[in-house]
Amino acid sequence: MRPTRPIPHAARGWLAALGTGPRHRAAGRGGTAAAGRRHRPRHHRPQGAGERADRERRPAAPRRRGGRAGDLRGRGAGDGGGGEARVSDAFRSLWGLPPEARCDFPTLLARVHPDDRAAFAAGHRRLAEAGGGFDATFRVVLPDGGLRWIRARGEASAGGDGAPTQIRGISFNVTDRYTQEQTRRDLLQLAEGSPDLIGLATLEGRLTYLNPAGRRMLGVAPGTAAGSLVLADHLAPASQALLRTVAIPRLLEAGVWEGDMRLVQAGTGAVIETRHLASALRDPAGRPVGLACVIRDVTADRQALAARAEGEARWRGLLENLHEGVVLCELVEDAAGRAVDIRYLEINGDGWERMTGIPAAAALGRRMTEVIPDIEPAWIEAYDAVVRNGTALHFEMPVAALGRRFEVHAFPLGVAASASPSSRSPSDGRRNAPWPRARRGSAAWPMPCRPSSS
Repeated sequence: MRPTRPIPHAARGWLAALGTGPRHRAAGRGGTAAAGRRHRPRHHRPQGAGERADRERRPAAPRRRGGRAGDLRGRGAGDGGGGEARVSDAFRSLWGLPPEARCDFPTLLARVHPDDRAAFAAGHRRLAEAGGGFDATFRVVLPDGGLRWIRARGEASAGGDGAPTQIRGISFNVTDRYTQEQTRRDLLQLAEGSPDLIGLATLEGRLTYLNPAGRRMLGVAPGTAAGSLVLADHLAPASQALLRTVAIPRLLEAGVWEGDMRLVQAGTGAVIETRHLASALRDPAGRPVGLACVIRDVTADRQALAARAEGEARWRGLLENLHEGVVLCELVEDAAGRAVDIRYLEINGDGWERMTGIPAAAALGRRMTEVIPDIEPAWIEAYDAVVRNGTALHFEMPVAALGRRFEVHAFPLGVAASASPSSRSPSDGRRNAPWPRARRGSAAWPMPCRPSSS
């Protein structure tokens, strides 16, 4: 018979962990490794004093600490099996088990997340029927309600009574890895479903990722490889210059840039007004290695703003050319809530000056009592009624200080508040009045005026 070489001590440790050494094969035939008869292989020979001294001087194998991995050995207890596994302290910590808790299959199954229990139990039954290796990843629910992802690897011997004869393995905490993978999946779903262009690119501008909305915005076919696209090729000439001279230098210096550019859609040549938000991607050493960008199509918004500005310009031109004076005012109250004045917010200059003889610049932003110190109190009372009742008022009233009498059409406008209810002037303690009172907003209305015939 050919002599066999002794198994090195280090190898014995690995074989013991995997349950494949001669001692564990014998234990598999006659019970657990702890309960089975110690088996001495034929090639075993007693160690001399020198070998024992060498073994004692040999450094011990490092042990995992901190609950990151845990050893499990023993008889599984499930589906009728009543055995209890012998586990390390790290294993108990990993599963959130107190030191005194029984570590059997029902206990472990109760810790497994409800969505993973069926697969966990099915794997246990397979090991009981056929044995073999296992490599499973699942979630456990910790005592504080938190979740932990665990990867368990090892091997088991078939039992026949509903439970594996022996299970030997090790468990790892892989929560961080699975959390990161889930985060990546979530971010990918966010990018794929976004209506904005979301892309990743090298520092040279060559795209490495482009979401579906970005492909539609640039006018490229769905099957076009992102690596064949350069974002700068889809920019209008003026925007290409802005990219080279402003955006890229700012990105490399500050790490972020935000601004407006124009894209030219491939195929159609349509010009798209866009808003860009770009940030630099860096390696662990902090060096920029790529770019990430979010681009929003703001063409419709810009067109709406232009149309609104054009309409406002037309109306302002109409008001400025009216013979009558038109003003936008707000009511001013004292601390007790009594109307004491009005403030001129906007004035159509020529019409106002023709009607009152007072330059618009001398009245804009000031109070009525400052512009016309001897104004009759009935004016303020009339405007107060318009604000508080929320109804238009048509009246005639003289201004003795100006020697004129005016016909007035006053009505309220539900504009947003220009001052809060508690805001006070540092000079006289007065505050802006509400419109209506319940809204605590700013009161404002136009006031066409013209002298009335006496």
